[in-house]
Amino acid sequence: MRHAFLADVHGNYEALQAVLGEIEKLSPDRVLCLGDLVGYGADPERCVEEIRDRKIPALMGNHDAAACGKLGTEYFNAEAYQSILWTRERLSEQARLCLAQLPLTDDREPFAAAHGTLANPGAFDYILTAQDAEACFSAHQRRLAFVGHSHSPVTFLLNGHRVSATLDSVVRVPEGARGIVNVGSVGQPRDGNPMAAFALLDTATCTIEIRRVPYDIEAAAEKIVKAGLPILNAWRLYVGQ
Repeated sequence: MRHAFLADVHGNYEALQAVLGEIEKLSPDRVLCLGDLVGYGADPERCVEEIRDRKIPALMGNHDAAACGKLGTEYFNAEAYQSILWTRERLSEQARLCLAQLPLTDDREPFAAAHGTLANPGAFDYILTAQDAEACFSAHQRRLAFVGHSHSPVTFLLNGHRVSATLDSVVRVPEGARGIVNVGSVGQPRDGNPMAAFALLDTATCTIEIRRVPYDIEAAAEKIVKAGLPILNAWRLYVGQ
């Protein structure tokens, strides 16, 4: 079977449309969104509607939780905080309810998934180091876990007692090993590559591929500026940082 994973859409409708178009061509058996449909971008309502209307299962991200009032804003930086306040004012009641009902995790075969980490999914912590990855590996029993949150694709591998990390776009998890895959960001990439990212899993070979998709960055950035959102939100789209 093949599974597609997308995360960190962040109100970027142009990027979301490009990624969903590419996923449609691939015809995976299942698609899962790992959270943060909103925040930073100028089309939060449209992004929530798109995922809902396509009946794509989604998890709750920290921006989703803050936008629907289930998480405070005290830990957000200035741009994220301003974006959350802007988003709250523009989401319909239906969209807020949709976000509020999203689960924190997915633990169906053959993988586990969360926005940040399985170790404490409601805290929305990052997996940035081998120690972070070890905590996530210890929190579930699946061979694979898929996350987002950092906006930078990376795969952590646990082979024996050793955790390693790779930025390779195609990774085959060896027999007896386990993996944690950060699928990158659809709408706010921060790995130096401005193209939208998503991941594809082939369970037959236990191979994960990070795929990149070009989209109309200028259109998405112009919307951010016209909406009065922080200019940094738009600049980041051009440079992938």
